[in-house]
Amino acid sequence: MHNAYKHFSYSAYLKALLFLLTVPLTGALNAQTTLAPGDAVFTLINMEGNNDDAFGFVLLSAVEAGTQISVTDKEYTTGTGFEAAEGYLTITFTTAFPCGTEVIITDMDPDPPVYAFGTTTPGITVSDNTDQGFQLSSAGETLVMYQGDNHVSPCSTCFVTALANTGVGFGVATTGSGDLPPGLVEGQS
Repeated sequence: MHNAYKHFSYSAYLKALLFLLTVPLTGALNAQTTLAPGDAVFTLINMEGNNDDAFGFVLLSAVEAGTQISVTDKEYTTGTGFEAAEGYLTITFTTAFPCGTEVIITDMDPDPPVYAFGTTTPGITVSDNTDQGFQLSSAGETLVMYQGDNHVSPCSTCFVTALANTGVGFGVATTGSGDLPPGLVEGQS
């Protein structure tokens, strides 16, 4: 009688089993919605400088649990990236959210000069990854939302939306608004 299992390799079996077990887990652990320009837009900004700082945005696309976005108050310069001063926040959606969800991020610490941004929306966490400090200036401010790990010069397709509350548009010298990041269209994204 011929033994069909005689040439079977346990090493090959273990490799195949490990591969089949880790592929579904890898997808679940790294699930993230990649947002395109205009998939979220800023809806409010409060920059009174009295620790009531806040901003809001609405999702124009559903996001999966695990999705991360960054929001910075750094001005963007074409060809260079973000300025060195100021900071950024990382917002993580720990649960899925549908299109149309509005998210409000506020300064949770009412005592100046401490700024501690967060949200009371369940399923969202906010991490303050300050370089020089994320703080909204009453003199005028720019907010830029993007995805990815490069917080100096994000990829040209990583920008989601931007807002300049400086009295003039993007790209006007000495306004504090900086340039409009690539892929974004003023008045649309």
